[in-house]
Amino acid sequence: MPRNTRDADILKARTIMDGYDRIGYDCINVGGFDFANGKDFLLTLGQSSNIPFISANIVEKETANLIFEPYIILDRDGIKIAVIGLTDHLPPHIDDLGINDVFTAGKRYLKEVESKADIAIILANVDRKITAKLRENFPTADYIFLSKTRSRTQPSVNQPSGPMIYSTGIQGKYIAQISLSFNNRDEAIVNTSPKVGELGLINRRLENLQKRDPDKSLKELYAGQPNVLSIITEYNVKKQLIQAELDNANNTSEYALVDLNRKIKSDPELLTIVDGILETCSELTKKNQSSG
Repeated sequence: MPRNTRDADILKARTIMDGYDRIGYDCINVGGFDFANGKDFLLTLGQSSNIPFISANIVEKETANLIFEPYIILDRDGIKIAVIGLTDHLPPHIDDLGINDVFTAGKRYLKEVESKADIAIILANVDRKITAKLRENFPTADYIFLSKTRSRTQPSVNQPSGPMIYSTGIQGKYIAQISLSFNNRDEAIVNTSPKVGELGLINRRLENLQKRDPDKSLKELYAGQPNVLSIITEYNVKKQLIQAELDNANNTSEYALVDLNRKIKSDPELLTIVDGILETCSELTKKNQSSG
């Protein structure tokens, strides 16, 4: 990094970690960009934080040992959730570390957590060419969350069999929200997002038809329009089928893509801290520039 911004960049990194602590992060999957300030700084940052750093495939070249734990096991209301970290990139200046093969490492630790967890999640900081092969290589994972990709997964997207794969894009403009109902370990988790979205669309269309006269039934409103009545019947049949499918699923997963726009209110305390740190960073950069 440029010398005149190093102090400011380090302060920003520490502040970000403090923010993650306050928010309540469970873990951080270490990727190549996290080594911008060097390995020693990242290790020190991790040791000073309550948040575990994980990586199943970043190793010391000399010993071939992992430098972070490969995964963590979380307990949420008696449900055990394994989170495995993977990356495919290290910056050139980190010459004493290496990366084990993403697929080999992922398969190894998925197998290891199989008896320890009810749900297996992979955090994958990987390029597109690897992303395309994740589902076929990790069929026993339940979720794969991607970083280092610009695309955003929409809730309406149907997920093929195997793990559900989600990406929220870059720059932290969106977050993924998963609402999970888990009742039977022996059954697959059903992705309900497309069905819930379809159900919502049907309800909105029926509501629009009802606006003509809220006090009358749809059958009365459109008594002289058989085509409209046919559509209404079709909507109601489809609603019943979708609702029955949702009601019969023991394990359901609903995904939402949350836009972190101005409608999302900032935490006043965190905002004050961020503003103060940015001002300090600006002063540090100016000082280093003048002394350089």
